[in-house]
Amino acid sequence: MQGGGTKGAYQVGILSAFSERKIRFEAISSTSIGSITGYFVAVNQFDELKYEWLNMIFPNSETTEDGLFFNNEFLLDILKKYPVKNLIVNHWYVNYAVVKNQLMENHYEDLIDLSDEEGLKYIDYSSKLPIRDENKKFDLKLYEGMNIDGGLINNAFVEPLLTLDLDEIIVIPLNNEFDESKLKKFKGKVIVMYPPKAFKPGDTTKMDKGFINEWFKIGYEEGMKIKHS
Repeated sequence: MQGGGTKGAYQVGILSAFSERKIRFEAISSTSIGSITGYFVAVNQFDELKYEWLNMIFPNSETTEDGLFFNNEFLLDILKKYPVKNLIVNHWYVNYAVVKNQLMENHYEDLIDLSDEEGLKYIDYSSKLPIRDENKKFDLKLYEGMNIDGGLINNAFVEPLLTLDLDEIIVIPLNNEFDESKLKKFKGKVIVMYPPKAFKPGDTTKMDKGFINEWFKIGYEEGMKIKHS
């Protein structure tokens, strides 16, 4: 599951449809908002996933106190309501970027054996989106030594899945530019569920319930249509 802020409502709709159809996963790999959504998948809380997204209460401030990041604390607080108890996956990967010498390095963790606290730490890193213009480079000097949003360096984060013995990989991108060449060597079935219409600039941080409901419905319809082996 790719990153893309509130565009993630599309992923939530698809996963809600998958839940109704009893589609389950052996492993998940996600970044940024995909890591927030992936938490609910890993802990088998699909009804709660739908409820929390469709009833989301947005924070008073869209940015953190230091002004460097979009506020993800309210999302982490939601996850804390659902402690890890009933994991339904064998692998649970999230990635994040480490800023060193004004460059970003891709790192990832398998959260499957970590404590709730440790797992949330990496989800925090993965979903910590710097304040920036989506269409421009931003000043990495301000983020030196920090762990930041994984989608900025690898929003097509599928690599760990290729090391597993899987029959099928389902990708849920939040744009139409997913790098399908990354799955070229995978011998199983690949399904890439591109959004059926394009998102608009600014949709990543569009904290609007009408927008979320619209894209949830679109995702749900796509999830019900997909032919899954």
